[in-house]
Amino acid sequence: MTINDFKRIARLLKESYKELEDNGILVASDEYDKLVALIRDKILAMNGFTLEEYRKAKKQYLKEKEATQKEKKQAKRFNSLITKQTKERVTKEYVKNTVADAIKKNTKPPQVINKIVKEVTIEKPKIVETVREITKKETYDDRKLWEELSRLNKILSELNIPEPLDTEALEKKLKEEYESDFSALFEKSINTLNMPNFRKLGMGLQQQIDDIIEDMANQTEYKIDHAIDVILETYGVNVSVDKKKKDLLKFGRNPNVGSAATGYTIWATGADNAHETYVAANTNSIDSISSSTSGDTNITFVVEGHTESGGNKTFVTQSVTTNGTDGQTRVALTTPLNRVTRAYNNGSTAATGPIYIYENTALTSGKPTDTTKIHLTIPTNRNQSEKASTSLSSTDYWIITGFRGSMLEKAASFADVALQVRINGKLFREVEDVSCSDASNGIMEFNPYIIAPANSDIRLVAVSDSTSRDVSGGIQGFLAKVIS
Repeated sequence: MTINDFKRIARLLKESYKELEDNGILVASDEYDKLVALIRDKILAMNGFTLEEYRKAKKQYLKEKEATQKEKKQAKRFNSLITKQTKERVTKEYVKNTVADAIKKNTKPPQVINKIVKEVTIEKPKIVETVREITKKETYDDRKLWEELSRLNKILSELNIPEPLDTEALEKKLKEEYESDFSALFEKSINTLNMPNFRKLGMGLQQQIDDIIEDMANQTEYKIDHAIDVILETYGVNVSVDKKKKDLLKFGRNPNVGSAATGYTIWATGADNAHETYVAANTNSIDSISSSTSGDTNITFVVEGHTESGGNKTFVTQSVTTNGTDGQTRVALTTPLNRVTRAYNNGSTAATGPIYIYENTALTSGKPTDTTKIHLTIPTNRNQSEKASTSLSSTDYWIITGFRGSMLEKAASFADVALQVRINGKLFREVEDVSCSDASNGIMEFNPYIIAPANSDIRLVAVSDSTSRDVSGGIQGFLAKVIS
């Protein structure tokens, strides 16, 4: 795709997006995003181009545009400098110096000539005659000097040398004219179009909003493209966000965060364990679900997680229904897991809970006695797990755009929240951290985006100023699918 092809396609896309807005589709809605993707794919296909070709051409166009703008700025700055220097040179001081140089060049100082006549000796009678020194001034022709002075005087009279600028007076005058004339001029400009004022103003604002949205979309798309390039360079695989078509948001809460240096995972199981005790590689032993409330019967939950074989994780989604007689009775998962990352109530009956997903072990009132076997908790009356931790399959990369940390306390308190990533078979490493308090959240927006590779584990870990602090956090980003 050439640059001209890209411009033509971009114009078509912009017109199409404008049609969506004119038809009442909200820019911030999921429907708008889906329609934009569909329209873009169809227009590219109709013109014989792929999305990868379009993005590559767009990246080249943005680079050339940036270079052009840079050249224009440099040229403008150079012209401004030349103009300034020219004005500075044509001043009274300049003319004065020019006249002085001309006088020096064309004027010769008076010459003093000393002529001494040699002594003349006459033998008879011997008389020695000495001729006295004679001082004589040369006659000087000053016509050339007066001609040069006349010429310079003519140049000086023709010059239009401006008086020094009174910037304060000028600023005051402009301000007065602006305040008095702006309203009238603006009203006149609006009336020229013969439309209601609010509509014309709205059209101008809408264009500005459209330009801002387009610029933000271009920046986001550029960052995603850059992340895809980094994945190829670092891990040697080609990935696609468009073919995956899935966002990933992970959030959690831990009401028991303390001050220990080892930290506390932000997950609902925090009342029992600071961190999850991960299942060993290639072992799929997370196989059970039950509730601490006996009345939580016949409630269907969707459970998301991963199995692992040969060091590679596979994403699995399954449904499981609690016991029909007693919710505290264990029910086996259809597919045992190596990692469990999310669960939610998929029925119409609310669960009381808490609900536990765990490795099969002894229970006390529906809760595992050995709490290290618990890998996910749905808190009381939540119907949704809260675990700011996840894992990736062998075919997925997570392009992380940012994360946050929040202190859910009324009293004065604070905590540090860190994003940690563990590559398969290695240790957790901290990527970035933020600080939050009872007065403000800690928010990190990555630029460039952070990449979590395939088969890795990701989590948020908090450390607070005291014991039993209630901290929440979330991570967001785009999933990218390995395509080659």
